[in-house]
Amino acid sequence: MRAKLWSLNAAELTVRILKGGDNRGSGERHHMACGVWQAPQQSVREAELAGVLMADIATGRRLLLKEFCRCVCAAGVIRYSAASVTGARILTRGLWAAGSGKKGGEGVSLREVKVERVSVTSPKAFEDVVATLERAIGRPDLTVFGREMAAAKTFADVEKVVQAAVGLSGFMEFARMDLGAVLRKRDGAAARQCLRLIVGNPVIMSRMVEHVPDAGSYAPVTILVDERADGVHLSYDRMASFLAAYGSEEALAVARELDAKVERLLAAAATGTSASAAAK
Repeated sequence: MRAKLWSLNAAELTVRILKGGDNRGSGERHHMACGVWQAPQQSVREAELAGVLMADIATGRRLLLKEFCRCVCAAGVIRYSAASVTGARILTRGLWAAGSGKKGGEGVSLREVKVERVSVTSPKAFEDVVATLERAIGRPDLTVFGREMAAAKTFADVEKVVQAAVGLSGFMEFARMDLGAVLRKRDGAAARQCLRLIVGNPVIMSRMVEHVPDAGSYAPVTILVDERADGVHLSYDRMASFLAAYGSEEALAVARELDAKVERLLAAAATGTSASAAAK
């Protein structure tokens, strides 16, 4: 293909080809793609805009994008003095964002989190399991709790407010979602029961968020209680598994303490043990 100055329209055409909107063969597509970037007069602005266009390519074309990326690198994009380094960087970021899904544009990152899920099975009736949880978890008036937290002048004041709100387990309930009620609307009165409890302790949360801000996405935690064929399941995703990828030993130490508290609570609820068994 004859080398010449490519305009932004050519870059747009390349995007359409990569999206599958053009029936040219793959070899010609790669050649055209390289041609866009072989033009020594390519402007910085065109390079930047083309990079943005590449970032918008459908992820369904990942394989072709990877081939295109190799093709561009082989053509020596960086070696052309008139090709903007900034434009090349933007192009590379865009290609990887669309092609691999593991790197994004400016200010975008992706972290893989592997989650450990604990599930305890109880032979007890659903209502009995929930009742044991409720005896161990504080259930304050959240409106009053919010006012008291807002009125706290120091962190010591916050600790006092939280201490008064949590139950024997060291947790308080922030919300509950009766998922079973939805199932019963769909399947009738015989539908299984399922309850999601959002519980936590703001003081414990603060000790993790101090070191890993993203911990705020995982605390308060969820306890799922649901009926299954083999009994009532109490399930929980370990906080330490959420935070392991962040590499903070300080946050992990707190997360492990939190996990131990929750798992004691689940074990007590599964066996019907007194709420004191789940004590702090």
